[in-house]
Amino acid sequence: MKIAPVRTSATGCGALTARQRAWADSMSLAAMARADGLERSHR
Repeated sequence: MKIAPVRTSATGCGALTARQRAWADSMSLAAMARADGLERSHR
């Protein structure tokens, strides 16, 4: 019974960090796309 919660929390943490990394990547991509769009509109 003690092993199951530990495994679950470890999996949850791993999934969370992967999700946060993916979210951070998508946010940086969105920021780059926005900057590129602003740069184009000013030309």
